[in-house]
Amino acid sequence: MHLPAGRGRPLSRAPLGSAPRPHRSTRARATHRVRGAARRRPRAFTCRPRTRRRGARAHARAIRRDGSPLQRRAHRRGGAPPLPPRPGRGDARGGGRARPPPIGARVPPRAACRADHRGPRRLGGHPHRGSRVRPAATRAGVIAIGPHDPRYPRRLRELERPPDPLWIDGDAAALGGRAVAIVGTRRMTTYGERVAREIAGACAGAGVVVVSGLAQGIDSAAHRGALDAGGATVAVLGEGITLFLATVRGRRRPLVPRIRATGALVSQYEPSFCARPWMFVRRNATIAALAEAVVVVEAGEESGALITAERARQLRRPLFAVPGPLGSAASVGTNALIASGSARALLGAQAVLEVLGLTAPGALPSHVDPILEALSYGALDADALRRRVRMSEGALAERLLRLTLAGLVTKTPDGRYRGR
Repeated sequence: MHLPAGRGRPLSRAPLGSAPRPHRSTRARATHRVRGAARRRPRAFTCRPRTRRRGARAHARAIRRDGSPLQRRAHRRGGAPPLPPRPGRGDARGGGRARPPPIGARVPPRAACRADHRGPRRLGGHPHRGSRVRPAATRAGVIAIGPHDPRYPRRLRELERPPDPLWIDGDAAALGGRAVAIVGTRRMTTYGERVAREIAGACAGAGVVVVSGLAQGIDSAAHRGALDAGGATVAVLGEGITLFLATVRGRRRPLVPRIRATGALVSQYEPSFCARPWMFVRRNATIAALAEAVVVVEAGEESGALITAERARQLRRPLFAVPGPLGSAASVGTNALIASGSARALLGAQAVLEVLGLTAPGALPSHVDPILEALSYGALDADALRRRVRMSEGALAERLLRLTLAGLVTKTPDGRYRGR
């Protein structure tokens, strides 16, 4: 055998290790190692750490010698040895045994936990999800009356299908008095909120019950205006009373106890009935039937207040609409009602009270009110009127608004004020 020269010297390891393998690149070898590790089957788990690999026979002998009765029984039947039961949960600091790392890596993580143990979002718990009827307890004080009950509102019997029964939380007598419905869009403007509160306050001051739906926007503003004026108001809900009380939030929540103290919460659905879109259509018909006149303050092109206006026309209730600025999305529906002749333009609360045969309270005679006395000589603009009565700009604007809503002052097209 021929040996190369220098056979007594040791060979260097660098030339041997640096020689590339022509059939597999460095990246391919790394990928092969990762995939090979993924294809390997996991080893059996035991509580005791294993220091070396054990053959099948040695593993069987260890089970027969040191295994639990459950493991020995499974081994005799020929099945795979089950995992031994963990003596306790927790870590070593809490007094329990820590979970072995291989087992802990294969256990799925716990679901996220929110405050008050409410669980993760979108997994239930909200009363408006799931079944329509919830097993909520009926609130104390909620009564149900039918059409044959003497406390049942007489005007509701004019409906084709009167609510049977009618659920009431509060004073049932408030449903049988003089009433005006004030409705509108949920997306109200500052102008709409001011007008709704002023009209509701004037009606409540005259002893008229304000009826609305306690929704966001114009409905809540109407309830708030009636309550601030010391009057009574009735809220017709589109869901069960108990469920509404459990879920109401925001600015409407403080109104609920005030409404129950002076008026009533009304619903034609069971106390635990969840709201559905079709239920609000029937609610709007109930609002129109409970009132002697209906006022639409603001309504968009597809606002639900237009449904209330249509039901008021079918029930032959006087219908009023507050005119709004041209191009305002919140006044498209009200301007359309006025243009089509379906509703009368409302220029003040006195027009609504005249339909009911009432007068606006707090209207001062001309010899007492300085503004009316100044306007008795002719129309004046705001600056001239302020110099004449010697009032601040804010106080004058507030007083002019009240007199305008009472029907005692009108505004001419050129911006001047004129007394009636």
